[in-house]
Amino acid sequence: MLTTRGGAAHLTIAGFAPIPMLMKLGALVGDKTPAAILDLPGEKWLWDARDACPEPQYTYDVPTTLPREVSVVVSLSGRAQYPVGRTVVEFTAVVPGRGIIRKEAHLQQFRMSFNACLQRLFAAGVRVLHIHPATPLSASIEIGRLLLPKTFEEVHVWEWQAPAWRQALRLK
Repeated sequence: MLTTRGGAAHLTIAGFAPIPMLMKLGALVGDKTPAAILDLPGEKWLWDARDACPEPQYTYDVPTTLPREVSVVVSLSGRAQYPVGRTVVEFTAVVPGRGIIRKEAHLQQFRMSFNACLQRLFAAGVRVLHIHPATPLSASIEIGRLLLPKTFEEVHVWEWQAPAWRQALRLK
């Protein structure tokens, strides 16, 4: 079982589900269990072997102080709509696109950048996160894995259902 101590020694995950459910899967797996997370960069569950894959770059601006509760718009596979009613911080790919994460190294780079953003949010005073994602499959799972249980008091995941965001689930 994924959530018990002494569970799986290593997992290989090729997740295909709605983004909020993939984040929930990532949260259940956590960051303690070694896992290879796969994406669907083409027609197969294999990473792109070409040397010429463009390496994605990410940007975010986290003020030094923030309210206790904020929305985080994560724009990787496309530009996510901004929600209304809360302070918004955006984590975005410099060039968003559907096939942005094409290699395992790209996923690790995303993981490091997004984790640094989460740490800055916590340091700025954020305790309740509302995540509004436009993310590839693999990044969705990794976001769930990065949201450590002791860091944020609440994490809510929203899903875009035009013309508005709908709350999908609460990770913790």
